[in-house]
Amino acid sequence: MRVTVIGNCQAAGLASCLATMVPGLQIAPRGPATPVELMGLCESHDWVVMQGEQASVPPALADRIITWPRLIFAAFHPDAVYVHREGRVFGSVLGQYHSALALLGWMAGRSVAETRRLFRSDVYERAGYFSVWESSRRALLSEGEASGLSLEAALDEWASGGCFMHSPNHPYLPAIADLARAILPRLGLSASVARPERFVSDALARSLVLPVYPEIAQRLGIAGDYAFKLPARIIGGMEQVEVLDLDAMIARSFAQLEGVDPASMACPRFDAPAWQTLLQDLPALVATPLPKAGGNPYRGLPAHQYWRQSIAETPGPEVDPVVAAPFTITRRTAIATAGSCFAQHIARTLKQAGYNHMVVEPPPPELSPAQVEAGHWGAFSARYGNLYTARQLVQLIERAEGRFRPADTAWRRPDGRWVDPFRPQIEPAGHASRAEVIEARKPHLQAVRRMLRRVEVFVFTLGLTESWRARADGAVFPLAPGVVAGEMDPAAYEFVNFSTAEVLADLHAFHAALRAINPGVKLVLTVSPVPLVATYEPRHVLVSTVASKSILRAAAEEFCRAVPECWYFPSYEIVTGPQARGTAFGPDLREVTEATVARVMSLFLRHAAQGAAATPAPAARAQPAAAPAIPDAETAALFQVLCDEEKLGA
Repeated sequence: MRVTVIGNCQAAGLASCLATMVPGLQIAPRGPATPVELMGLCESHDWVVMQGEQASVPPALADRIITWPRLIFAAFHPDAVYVHREGRVFGSVLGQYHSALALLGWMAGRSVAETRRLFRSDVYERAGYFSVWESSRRALLSEGEASGLSLEAALDEWASGGCFMHSPNHPYLPAIADLARAILPRLGLSASVARPERFVSDALARSLVLPVYPEIAQRLGIAGDYAFKLPARIIGGMEQVEVLDLDAMIARSFAQLEGVDPASMACPRFDAPAWQTLLQDLPALVATPLPKAGGNPYRGLPAHQYWRQSIAETPGPEVDPVVAAPFTITRRTAIATAGSCFAQHIARTLKQAGYNHMVVEPPPPELSPAQVEAGHWGAFSARYGNLYTARQLVQLIERAEGRFRPADTAWRRPDGRWVDPFRPQIEPAGHASRAEVIEARKPHLQAVRRMLRRVEVFVFTLGLTESWRARADGAVFPLAPGVVAGEMDPAAYEFVNFSTAEVLADLHAFHAALRAINPGVKLVLTVSPVPLVATYEPRHVLVSTVASKSILRAAAEEFCRAVPECWYFPSYEIVTGPQARGTAFGPDLREVTEATVARVMSLFLRHAAQGAAATPAPAARAQPAAAPAIPDAETAALFQVLCDEEKLGA
């Protein structure tokens, strides 16, 4: 059998893997072919394994063409960028690539030392370097689908081993070998050697190898450094490798650019608004010195990174632990809220401040204001009630998308009325029958589906780790059966206290499900500061409260580190931190005071919302925090929330 492999620099590796897997196979790689050349190859070969789109050839010859995808993945090396000059790719010390930040510093006339200061986390955030994973994933999966190959499982396998790209377009050899294993059956062949990557030399590793910058690597959960390996050279019969550190890479790049007119260079990335803003802010960014070797790395950090300046010496009402939000919302941004009872404060604040808080289940026009409030219309974006746990959130989207149909459909109350087990207090009057509950649920889940597709920023407040679930199918409920409805049957229901790993896995499961139907959505994650009403663990409720909140906070931290489009808003820290000096909770030491809620919400609007009103001036430093005055009816309504959990203490 004669086979030719057409493609970019990856073609040689694919051809080598195929030849190793099938000894005696006549196979050779080559670069892109013109339509005339392709027809000739199809006539003279049994198969043409062609990368990218198939050119127009007669149908009889087209049957001999198998397409394979280009393996391009930029998430590990988002700083690598192409530059064109006079219509051609203009290279640098990094081969065909440039470091975008090094180039930015040079174009702005900055020194090597000043440009070095751009290589840090906050600049990467602004440049969008932490948000490239999902777009790279979508592009690669789409490339695979165009060639008739599903790369999803393979991509997950590659990523589980860390970085699998030498540069954005140079994959590790095991990834190319996976393609060879997928292509071989399409050639009608079977492998004599199953794992050619054990024996074939990784030619692309001898070319440029870019580092995964440490700050980016930390977000991805892998190792990182600033070691730039240049293409190997053969000198005296020996392969010699040169590796540059970050300073040397910048200096070498500047030296190669000396005498070049910046106006003659074209780089579309610099036309993006975020990069235009970076260019404007460059003087301030390069003015921040990096820690010197051998010195105290904590010297000269911003005041908010020191306890004494930002906490001990700052009046409680002035403490602002947010620092900065990674994105902002406008009055047109579609925002949805869900979670524990504390999430309702965010919903009402956004609505009263004139922001676009989504309500996909509006109240019927014939209801009076009292009926609207009693029916909890608008408390959340949809009438799902309290979603205390991340597992409830996952199961909500699964039920809305039709992938999960729990066996529990309705619970009966002691008064004979029926309620939805997943939102037992959303209808105060209940329903007359089980059938009514089922019918009422259908438009509700349809509304949830609409919300998931339209939302732009999704806010979720983690509330609890303790829950109750059905043994038969794992369905979890906001309240145990028997509290307000249903009957407790230990054979049918069990208590569960979710671990950090389980909460984190649920958050990732929800994120994956949501991004699958709404790729552009951003997340805001918070932890409710409200203590547990009761615990089912055989220990003190205070211990259970601290354990539960610690689990939720740890899971939120891990999730937000791994998901660039998620922002953790520290409502928990604002309420429970020592700067509150015991004034954050009411007489029951559980309910958060109106003044504290107002403080939390004002900080949220200050940092997250574009065009928000200024935060009210804090109290004078000499005055102790006073008990809040009795609010008027409108203000009082702001703090009335639906809380299923309170029924546990009834």
